[in-house]
Amino acid sequence: LRELLSPFFYFSQELIPTPDENGDLELTYRAAHELDPVVWTMGKELQRLDVSFNRITYFPSELGDLKLLVELNCSCNKLGTLPCEIGKCKQLRLLKCNGNLMTEMPDEIGNRSALEEIVASENLLSEFPWSVGKLQKLRVLRLQTNKLGTIPSSLADIPTLEEVNCDTNPTLPAVVPPPLPTR
Repeated sequence: LRELLSPFFYFSQELIPTPDENGDLELTYRAAHELDPVVWTMGKELQRLDVSFNRITYFPSELGDLKLLVELNCSCNKLGTLPCEIGKCKQLRLLKCNGNLMTEMPDEIGNRSALEEIVASENLLSEFPWSVGKLQKLRVLRLQTNKLGTIPSSLADIPTLEEVNCDTNPTLPAVVPPPLPTR
């Protein structure tokens, strides 16, 4: 039976696809509340994981076992935070966690030196970790539509930063002065 189901794992009465030849695994639009534990055993092959548009409320610490993970898209779920073990995903370059219920981002996110883009808009973040200043390859940081009161001044330490979007954070004081009136 297992041979007939390849390239799928049969686990808990549901077929879980394996990553394709590029290391991509897409588990979108499944109304899943959690991921099947077999996903966390794919650390030697999984490079891009897309679990967007589900109902996932948490990731276990085993997320850190995905050592080759380059992209994580967990947008449009019900996540309150990410586990601190995300700091073990050394190859991570893109993190999309927008459209969740996140109230905090773990400080360990600053340990991901390869990280180039973070999309954490449309959450409930009231602050963002100062450790983000250690991300010397970060180009894009999108934090719009949150509850931010400040943004880390350590962002000024990132030479590669091209875009910071903090629009629609009602408690964030204006960072950019309004345009001067023309005469």
